[in-house]
Amino acid sequence: MKIYDIARVSSQLLLDPAGQIAQCEEALCRQIEETAARVARAPQTSPVLLLSGPSGAGKTTAARLLAGALARQGRPGRALSMDDYFLGHSEGPLPVDEFGEIDLESPERLDIPLLQNHLARLRAGQAVDVPVFDFSRQERAECTRAFALESNEIAVVEGIHALNPAVTGGVDPGVYADAGAAFRAPDGAVLYPEQLRLLRRLSRDRIFRGRPVEDTLSLYASVGRGERKNIVPYRGRAAVCIETGMAYELGLYRTLVLPWLPDDGPYAALCAELRFFLQQALPVQPSAVPHDSLLREFIGQEGL
Repeated sequence: MKIYDIARVSSQLLLDPAGQIAQCEEALCRQIEETAARVARAPQTSPVLLLSGPSGAGKTTAARLLAGALARQGRPGRALSMDDYFLGHSEGPLPVDEFGEIDLESPERLDIPLLQNHLARLRAGQAVDVPVFDFSRQERAECTRAFALESNEIAVVEGIHALNPAVTGGVDPGVYADAGAAFRAPDGAVLYPEQLRLLRRLSRDRIFRGRPVEDTLSLYASVGRGERKNIVPYRGRAAVCIETGMAYELGLYRTLVLPWLPDDGPYAALCAELRFFLQQALPVQPSAVPHDSLLREFIGQEGL
C-alpha cells in the first residue's frame, strides 16, 4: 500500500499539474504492461485469465487495459465481466446479510451454474452467449451477446469473485486489483484504500447509475463486511497484484463528490471524515484526466 502525503501531492500538482497526472497514469500503465508480459511468458494451460478485486478497484478498465497489453505481447485478450452473470431481483430470493439487507458481495448473487458452464466452454474453445445485466433495473436484459475466443486469445474474466474456485469452477491464472493507495493528512490521520474506493463509488454511482449518494453511503458497511468475507480471503490465489490508486485522485473527488456529501442524517459522521480529507486536497478538474484513464470508469468521459 502506497501512502501519499496530501500536502505534498497538492504542492506538486500546483507546480506541474499535467506532469504529475501523467506520472501517475504512466505508473499504472507500467504495472499493466509488466503483468501482461508475465502472463504471456508463463506456460498458458488455460485461455482464461481471472481478475478479481473489491468494488471500486477499477477491475472493468483494468481488464480492458490488460487485454490490450496482452495483444502487444502477442496474446490478444478479450475482457469478460462476471457482473453480467448477476441474478435479477425478480429471480430471488437473493442472499441477505445479518441485517436482512441484500448482500451485494455474496457469491450467491451470481448465476454460478451458467457462469461455470460458460467458462468451461471457453476453456474448451467453444463460443458462448453471454447474458447482459441491466444495473438500472437490477435485472437481466432479454438480449445476449456472442463471445468466442480465436486461436491464441485469452479471456480476461473480471469480477469480485473471480478468484473463488467455487464460483469459477476451475483453477486459472489470477490477478488481483485494488486501489492500494492511502492519503495522510498533516495531523497524521490516514484515509485508507477502502475509503478511496468508497469515494470512487460515490462518483460512479451518481454519474452512471443515477444513485443518490445516500444510497451508496448506506451500503458502505455491508460492502466492507462482504469484501472481508468473500473477496479478500482469495487474494493469495493471485500471481500478480495491481494497485490502481493514483496520487492526484483525491483532488478529483474534492471536485466531484464533496459538494454532494450530506451534512446531517445517518451518515453524517462518515461524511465528516471524508470531508476532512477532501478539503485538504487541491481540487482537480475532470477535464485534466486523460480520456483513457482508469479513473474514467468512475467519473465518465465528461466527469459530469
